[in-house]
Amino acid sequence: MCSKLGYDFQKTFENISKINSEEQVSKNLSGTPMIAVDECLNGKTISDMIQDLCKMGLASGSRNVWNQTRIRNDGSEVTIMPITGQIKHLKISGVDVGTHIPQSSCVNQRVVGNVISLLALFNKVVLLSKDLKQDELGLRRLLTNYIEPYISKNHQNKFSLTTLLKNSRTSLQDYCDHIRKFFEKEDFRFGYVEVLL
Repeated sequence: MCSKLGYDFQKTFENISKINSEEQVSKNLSGTPMIAVDECLNGKTISDMIQDLCKMGLASGSRNVWNQTRIRNDGSEVTIMPITGQIKHLKISGVDVGTHIPQSSCVNQRVVGNVISLLALFNKVVLLSKDLKQDELGLRRLLTNYIEPYISKNHQNKFSLTTLLKNSRTSLQDYCDHIRKFFEKEDFRFGYVEVLL
């Protein structure tokens, strides 16, 4: 267990189970997956591909799973969760949403927490990311060291969480094509699965 881990993933899963019990959500693998988008893949190409999957009935929709820290004119900071495909130059009439702070990034623990929170409403979640790093508190290590074992032990026949990682040698368009083919196969499995495309 990593001593620097500041997020209680187990508590999130416990809350998800309570929501599922209270609302008696039917959990099986017949529904279409929700797509979770990591910040490194936020853009028009990915957004257009997701819209195509939704139109084809292969996906329920998408959510960004990262927050963006911005600085307002008065110097205060605000954290927002942009919609999928939204550019960094966000403007809302009459509201000071600030400007994006260059080089700022959402911590991976929060990203993973946001991903698994989607399991409260969707039994299948697919995360899109190109974060291939293997650092201790990196996205991949958090998913494989904490989320995969927890799902396997406690929720193996309830949730399907798949991470589709973009290979650094794969073009963005080829990555989108691979995702389309993956969704067309509808081969979603219980537990946690990581696929490099």
